[in-house]
Amino acid sequence: MNQQLMPVVIRKYGLIICIEQLIKVINTSGKIYIEHLIYGFDDLSKYSEDFQIAFYQLVQKLFQNIVKHTKATNAIFQLIEHPDSINVYIEDNWKEITNDREECDAKRITSLSNRIDYDNVKISIERQLGEGTLVVIDIPTQHMISPTIK
Repeated sequence: MNQQLMPVVIRKYGLIICIEQLIKVINTSGKIYIEHLIYGFDDLSKYSEDFQIAFYQLVQKLFQNIVKHTKATNAIFQLIEHPDSINVYIEDNWKEITNDREECDAKRITSLSNRIDYDNVKISIERQLGEGTLVVIDIPTQHMISPTIK
C-alpha cells in the first residue's frame, strides 16, 4: 500500500519535503539522529515522477540500512543538486568494522545499484576504522533533463 501511495505523496508534497519528513520520523524514533543539508532542487518538474519515486526509495533504503544494520547513533545526510548531477552523501558514526559490516556493505551496494536504473551512476562506500562509514552516490542528470524550449 505504501508503494501505491508514494506517487500521490510525492506529487502532492514534493520530493524534498517527503525526504525531510522521513528524516523527521527517523529522528523522532530516538534510534539515530540524522543531520541533513539539502541544496538545490528549486525546480523538481525537470525530473520525471518515476525518477523522483525511485530516488525517494533509494534515500529510504539508505536510511533503512543504517537503522537496521548498524549501531550508529548519528548520521549526516547531504543531498546536493548540480547542473548536471545529483550527489548524495551519507556518513554514519558506527566505528566497528567487522566481517558482518563488510557483508552488509556488499549487499548495500547491490541493493542500491538495483534501485537506480540510470546510466553511469557511481556508488562508493568508504569505511575507516574508528571513524564510521561514508556512502557517496553520484547520479548524472544531463540525460534526464530536457532542454528548455525558447
